[in-house]
Amino acid sequence: MPRKWMRGKKWNILENLGRFVGVFLIFMAILSAIYGLEIVYPVIFLIGALLIFYITEVISPDAQRVIRPIRVYKNGVLVYTTSFEKALGKKSFMTSDDLRGIKVKRMNLQTENGIQNLPTHLTFVLKNNMKIKMGRRNCTELMSIIDLLDGLGIKEL
Repeated sequence: MPRKWMRGKKWNILENLGRFVGVFLIFMAILSAIYGLEIVYPVIFLIGALLIFYITEVISPDAQRVIRPIRVYKNGVLVYTTSFEKALGKKSFMTSDDLRGIKVKRMNLQTENGIQNLPTHLTFVLKNNMKIKMGRRNCTELMSIIDLLDGLGIKEL
């Protein structure tokens, strides 16, 4: 279920605050190492910073992509990516030339017609083998997205 309270700009403010705390923890680790404190303190600060960056740069974008739409245009696909992911080479707008293909995870789901093997998760695979996971989605929505992408020449791997 999408969040009702902490979403949009409020969530972005919280993410940015988390990034600031992560940078502060790295700064504290450097200071504690310079001033010769026990090795435990810099390690604790670095583990905390890594945990915060993992949450803000991996878990949060994946959750954001689940609740945000995939927009398919005549010349490409628009998905949500963070500025950090853009710096790593993941694009928000991808043309069929940028994509190597899509990976679709399918599951056996109970429907009115009995058990069917339907798509549940979608992952875009870029030419440089980077992957953009779109998370779990409605199977009807995914079937129409897969058909639209097939029309653009983006095939399932």
